[in-house]
Parts: sequence; C-alpha cells; structure tokens
Amino acid sequence: MDNRKVAKLVVRHRTFFLLLPLVLAFGVGLPLALHLRIESASSVFFPTDHPFVSVQHRLKRIFGGLNQVSIVVRARNGTILDPEVLETVRKLTESFALSDNVNPRRVVSIASRKIKTIEITKDGFNSDKLLPRIPETEAEMKVLRRNIEHNPLVYGPMVSHDFHDTLIQVDFKDNLSSDQIFEEVQKTLASEKNPAVEFFYSGRPILEGWIDTYLPSIFTIFLVTCAGMALLLWFAFRQFRGVLMPLSSGLMAALIALGAVSLLSWPLDPITTIVSFLLMILGLSHAVQFVRRYLEESRTEADRKVVAERVLVGLLPAVRASLFTDFLGFASLLLIPIGIARVTAILGMIGVAALWITTVTFLTALIAFMPRPVKDVPRPFNFVLKPFVRIATRKISFVPVMSVFLILALVALFGVSRISVGEIEAGSSILSADSPYNTAEREINRSFGGANPYYILVEGEKRNTLKRSDVLTAMDKLETYLRRNIPAVGYAISMADYVKLMNLVWVGPDMRNFVVPPKDKTVGEYLLLLSFSSFPDDFAHLIDNDYRCANIKLDLKDCRGETLRRVVRETKKYLKENPPPPGVEFLFAGGPAGLLAATNDVVSKGLLLNLLFLSLLVYVRIAAALRSFLGGAILYLPLVFSILVTFGVFGLARIPFTVETLPVAAMGVGLGIDYCIYVAVRIREETLKSGLSAGVEKAIMSSGQAVLFTGFVVAAGVLSWLFSPIKYQAKLGAALGALLTVNMLSSLILVPLFFVWLEPRFIRKPIPPSSIDMETPEEVSDVEALV
Repeated sequence: MDNRKVAKLVVRHRTFFLLLPLVLAFGVGLPLALHLRIESASSVFFPTDHPFVSVQHRLKRIFGGLNQVSIVVRARNGTILDPEVLETVRKLTESFALSDNVNPRRVVSIASRKIKTIEITKDGFNSDKLLPRIPETEAEMKVLRRNIEHNPLVYGPMVSHDFHDTLIQVDFKDNLSSDQIFEEVQKTLASEKNPAVEFFYSGRPILEGWIDTYLPSIFTIFLVTCAGMALLLWFAFRQFRGVLMPLSSGLMAALIALGAVSLLSWPLDPITTIVSFLLMILGLSHAVQFVRRYLEESRTEADRKVVAERVLVGLLPAVRASLFTDFLGFASLLLIPIGIARVTAILGMIGVAALWITTVTFLTALIAFMPRPVKDVPRPFNFVLKPFVRIATRKISFVPVMSVFLILALVALFGVSRISVGEIEAGSSILSADSPYNTAEREINRSFGGANPYYILVEGEKRNTLKRSDVLTAMDKLETYLRRNIPAVGYAISMADYVKLMNLVWVGPDMRNFVVPPKDKTVGEYLLLLSFSSFPDDFAHLIDNDYRCANIKLDLKDCRGETLRRVVRETKKYLKENPPPPGVEFLFAGGPAGLLAATNDVVSKGLLLNLLFLSLLVYVRIAAALRSFLGGAILYLPLVFSILVTFGVFGLARIPFTVETLPVAAMGVGLGIDYCIYVAVRIREETLKSGLSAGVEKAIMSSGQAVLFTGFVVAAGVLSWLFSPIKYQAKLGAALGALLTVNMLSSLILVPLFFVWLEPRFIRKPIPPSSIDMETPEEVSDVEALV
C-alpha cells in the first residue's frame, strides 16, 4: 500500500477526518457514557462451558439461587445469650425471610424455623424451633445454652464456642444484582443497629457491592492522573498543542469505547474502567510520536499540508504495525471462554480501532489546519539519550549489555516460577487487607467455618434413592473426609447430618451414635419424623421432594487458588477411590467456590495457549511490516523479554493471575512491541538516508525522544493507581509501570544494538512496492487507499 496515497487522502478530506472522531466521541460516546450503570455482575466472571458451571446450573434449577451472604452478629459485651442480642438475631432472620428478594427456605440462623431441638420425651418424639421465643428468665436461658451445646449442627457451625458470635446465612434470588443485594443487607442491618451488637457480613455479592462503592473515587484518581500527564506534556513540548493533541486523542478513544459499552448494555465495572484508561494510555503513546514528528517536520517545511503528509507517511508503517499488535493483544482474549475476558476483548478491539481515527487520521487532519509552530522543537531528554546512542552504536557494548539483560531475565524467571493462578490471600486480593470486606472474612473464618460455599450435587437414578442408608453414608463419608483433610473446609451440612442428629437423639446422647443408621427402614422412619415435624420446605435447600437429588454444602475459609485446587483434587481423589453406591452420581463443584475453581482452571489452561498464539501472530505481523524474518526476530526478542519481565513482576509482586488481571497481560504484549516498532522503523528510514550508525543515532534522538518521554509520562500516570481503594488496581499500576519502563529500555538499547551488531541486509533496502503501489492513482479508490 502506498503510504503517500493514504496521506494525501486524509489531507484532502481533512475536514471530514477532523470532525468524525469529535462527533463519535463527544456527540455519541460521551452522552452514552453518562448513562452507564455501575455494577459488577458475577455471571461474566465465570466460564461459559466448564463442567463445574454445568453442575452449578443444575443446582440452581433444583435448589434455587446461590447468592449467599454470611452475617456474624457479635455481642459487644458478654455473650449472645442476652435478650437484646437474641432479639436482634430474631428480627434480622424475620426481616430477611420476609423479603421478596430472598429465598425464604435458605435463611439459616438459630432463630430460623428449620433449626430445631429434638428430644425423646415420655410422650414420644418432640421437635421444636431452637429459639421459639426470647428466653425471659435465667433458667430459660440455661435451657437454650444446653440445647445449643447438645446440637452438633449448631454449636460450632452456627454459634461460636465462646458464645460471643452467631451466624446468619441468607441466599438471595438469582435475578438480583450485587448492588441490590448489598444495599438490602446494609439497609436491614442498619435498621437493627444497636449498642449491644456488632455486625460483619461477607459473600460474593458483598464483595462486588464494595467494589462498586469504590468505583466513583477511581474516576477522581484518573482525573488527577490526566492532570499530571498534562503537566508532563507541557514540560516536554512547552506548547498547548503538545498537550492537547495527545490528551484529546486518548480521551476520544476512551469515550468511543465507553459509548460502545453503554450501547451494548454492559455495566461499568473495575475491568471496563481499567480498559478504558489503558486505551487512553495507548492513544497518548501513539499521539506523542505524531506530535514529535510534526514539530520536527515543521522546522524545514512551511506548508502545513505538506507537513501533515510527511508526518503520516513517516509514521504510517510503524503505527499500522503497532495498532495491529495492540488489536491482536485484546483480540487474543476471545480465546478464553470467560464472559469478562470476551467483554474486555471486544471493548479493547473497539478502542484500538477507534485509535485509528482519533490518532492517525484526526491528528494528521488537525496538523493540516494548524499554523506552523513558532517555537523550536524542545529536546528535554537529550542528555539522557546520548548514553543510549553511545551504547547502541558500539559493537563492543553487546556482551555487557546482553549480560545485564540476561541477569534481569533470570530474575524474571524466578518471579514467573512464583506466579499463582487464583487468589493468594484469604478474603479478596481485589481489596486492601483492612477493607470492611476482608475484615469481615477474617472474623467469620475465626469464629465459624467460612463464608465461601462449595457444593457437591448428589443425583439418583429414580425417586427415593436418597432414602437409602448406603447413599446417605457415602454422602457423610465424603463430607467428613473433606472436612478432616482440608483445613480450609469449615462448616459442612447435608441431609445425612440431620439423619445422624435424629439417630443421636433416638439412640442416646453419645457422639458414637452420631452416625447414619445401617438400615434403610430406620433412615426412612427418621426422614418421615423430620417431615412431620417441619414445614414443607424446611429441607428444600438440601434435598428435593422426590428424594432423588441432594447437595452437600461445605463452607470454605478462603478461596485461594491453592485451596480450590486442593478441595477439587481431594474430591476427585476420594470419589475415584470410593465410588458412589449403584444408581447414584456425585457431581462437583458448584457454588461460588466451584465457579471460582472453574475460572482458575480456564485461566491457567488458556493463558499459555493465548500467549503462544498471540506471539506467533505478532511475529508474523512484524516480519511482514519489515519485509524480513530476521527483522521480525530482532523485534520479537525484546518482546519476549518484556513478556518475561511482566510475568516476573506479577510473581515477585504477588499479583495473582485472575480474570481481573487479564487485560494487563494482553496490554503487555501490545505495549511490549509498540516502542520497538517505532524505533526500528525510524532506524530503517534514517539508515537509508545516512548509513546505519548515523541512522541509529538519528532514530534514538528523534523517535527515542518520544519513546522515552511517553514511557516516563505513562509510567508516572499509572503509578497514580497506587492510591486506588481497589488494591488490585494499585498492584496493576505498579506492574504496568514496571512493564513500560522495561519496554522503553528494550526499544532504546536492545533493538538498536541488535541492528548495529547484526547489520542485517534488509535494513539497507527500501520496502518493495506492493501491487497496489504500482497502480496509477486513478486505479485506486479513496477507500482502498485508506484501508
């Protein structure tokens, strides 16, 4: 493709190319962006076709929604065996059970109707609510304490052993957003707030609710970041055009992307927020190259149209390849079958495509309108770049420089060995350790068995299969095995536990009787007695009406990647060594913990394939741009080094690989090659004019100026994320800052040094004209030339 034809086309239709991005960004994108809703939807964070997700869908169909929230009610003074504290627990339980947004059969507390005390009396069998009313006398309170202590399903799992805390678990309906759940929980707890109690609440909807609460403050940080970058741009160019051109280019791309998010009815969450800011960074990076080249060309040419054409002709080979690799970086996320990864991919691809009109054509058209700058081109980094020139133009520098980069690569490899897929801390690494959510997680885990449900679906071939003793015994043994062998497994419950409790009461108060009876007839009698003494749906969260499907629920104390891998591994191992009884199937893993395990599995399997596929495409594109396989390799090696360092930073900084960090991984590949492409193309251009050594020096002192400054400005900008209330954004800021620094050094040292040391023949040859270049202007349409 003839770059001159493209440049002439843009300049000839400069009014159109000037107005198009302005209309799309401010006339369409901004109004749509103002209507974006802030919401973190759980469904997009999980895989679409993983076996665990299929199990979760079956669980939801049989047992209802699984949006569990765990609430600890703590007595500030004394124990929960206080009328005021118990009244608070009763009122909260009643409020949640009567809410239209809650599955009433899934509200569990010592005050809920399904938690009972069972005893054998002289008149027969008696089953009553554990807390039918608030005890009024000391004697009644002692009876309540005794009933709690004698019930293994309550003492420990629902009431802490020191009686300071009690647990309420509420499952909200699936059609609710996290914001709605978070708001209702806070409102309900606020209505029962009093000096006698303290509340801690946790669960996936609560986590997403806190994140959404912090999102508006992130925009303040981003605005401050933009102001800081504007000051740095002024320092570099000392002209308003040098500030406004890069910022407007990046801002318009971000607005167009946000408009697309609104148009597609996607909510604004931490991922889409980060991607929008990353797109602005990309736009600024490319725009600085245009501004620098524009100021250079203006020194020798007065005609602004000619200047605009020269700028675009000089930068088009590099910007084409760079934007294409940026596009590939985001497009590669389509290979990962997770909703948020694909949302990120589409958003990033739209944004990069928008950069073509907000940077390439818009800035060229703008230059064609602007008067010639009066001031000379400022060169604030000349004193920094001269050492890079000395290093790059001497072959003797190759060994010591490569030694340094090799050492850095070895350190990065050590960091890579420490990379973890999934959470690495109890609670959530998204938020800081002292955040209300992580504080609540610690308190719940300290007093109880955890707040992260892990479900195992038990499915029989026909009705009444689950009335068999061997089936309930198999359920109980699996539950017991996991609870004893995995420290992170805390509270566990299944229908087998209620049958065991009946046996304990019926046979005698000896814990050796807390077992599933061996006879099917006895099991059937116990289940019949439980059904007679309960409301119809008291056990609907554990077993269906046909006694064909049941679930085993285990609450995990954390959702660290290793914890999830271990509980899944142990479940699989146990079932392989102890096959279920005939006619029964055990399916796992459901619940939030199972979905996170599925997500981690997809990320760990898809990440390497994603990188290999993306790297291959990037190499092919670079080689095609330079018309040389060796040229592709020269730029590919710094890219490999940058990717290695990026992953090394993730490992050394203890940033886990999750769906939230995928955009930076994709961005790392795009940014990892952009700077190198700009420097390499400029080296080739200048070498054709004045030889290799002089060409390298000229490229470093011109394109290198833009690279150094862009790396400095953007790195300073993303480091402002360290002040974000969302911890993972702070860590990503540090990782991206390190990545940009490494990429900048690679482009200014490794790329020129490879060219000088290898002296490749392709660099001294002009790029051969393509078939379209050999056609006459009349044979090529405007659209063909632009594309």
